[in-house]
Amino acid sequence: MNKLIKRENRVFKELINEGDSEKIEEKWKEIKIYNIQSTYTLYLTYLLTFDIEKALEFFRKMGNESIKIKKRHTFPIFLSLFSEKSSIKAINFYKSEINKKFELNEQDAQKILPLCFSYGDMIFFLNLLQSNLNYISYNFAKRIGKQYKSFIYPIVDNSCNGVKLEKLPTSPLTKSILLDNIQYVYLQKYNKETKNMINFIKKSTHNIILDGANILYSAGKVTFDSYKLLNKIYMQLLKSGYKPIVVLCNKHYKNIKKFPKDVQNVVKYIYSVWKCNSDLYETPVYINDDCIFIYIAISLNAQVVSNDKFRDHIFKISFKDFNNDVLKRWIRDNVITFVGDKLTFPPPYSRQIQVIEDKYYIPTDNNMFLVVKI
Repeated sequence: MNKLIKRENRVFKELINEGDSEKIEEKWKEIKIYNIQSTYTLYLTYLLTFDIEKALEFFRKMGNESIKIKKRHTFPIFLSLFSEKSSIKAINFYKSEINKKFELNEQDAQKILPLCFSYGDMIFFLNLLQSNLNYISYNFAKRIGKQYKSFIYPIVDNSCNGVKLEKLPTSPLTKSILLDNIQYVYLQKYNKETKNMINFIKKSTHNIILDGANILYSAGKVTFDSYKLLNKIYMQLLKSGYKPIVVLCNKHYKNIKKFPKDVQNVVKYIYSVWKCNSDLYETPVYINDDCIFIYIAISLNAQVVSNDKFRDHIFKISFKDFNNDVLKRWIRDNVITFVGDKLTFPPPYSRQIQVIEDKYYIPTDNNMFLVVKI
């Protein structure tokens, strides 16, 4: 059947390229009975070349005939509606058939820019960018700047053209979904431990979570120097006015017996300081400690000290919100990396398109911002 469909589609495509409308319609009647998405796509593309109204009518029928609608169906219609000198129809179509359903990329935005500029739909274009992209290429920013007489500025002292950029908070809905996903993937078997963790969070005022295991293993294995580094980072944050907490699997305390006696005593003392300050959260060996400190950090709106890329967790617990993977965005905004005891904090602003007063601030791929006045 698949070979038959491929052969029929190939013949259908050749007829469309030849442009003989009678033969095209004849072939369409013959092959539409297969109800195959790729065949419907070919016919829709053909209709768009000469009659947008027929294409729209056919598009609506596709939905009724259980053909799965994809971006490759909706986006060409959207562009064609603009080309038909009907920006209102195009924008309405975008709102009903594309927005929050399909993610547009920079390539798509580049096709939309001249159309929006021609019809004076700047606000629509900027909102479209904000809904679909976190940043754009420097070259595309220059194109937009040329069209809308706008300029690209560097970041100086966390400000862009004299305006302090904002750190955009994680929305309550996004937090709730991420926390639910962590519980579902990692904690659904551990009700008692989850309850203890939530009770701890309710009382906690910590604002920086130390990924204890990542710091301890940063030199390859856990040594006395590993503990000295972890404690040095902890003390450094404490002295700087932060409220840090070390999250660490309880197996590490048991394993210090492998150290010489004098080293054991020092490490035990380090533990006693953390505990005395209520700045240690020990996880059981049977629960992934990463999921614990991510859960605590998201719940407390806290930052995390770690060099971990969190790839497994991005795959397992994150979700898309149409312009980015939300856990990746959270990591970018909240993870503090380290080299030895030198910490690199994320910028105090979000590298996302944001609106401040009457201007759109659009980040570029070279860490500058295009500023468009509305």
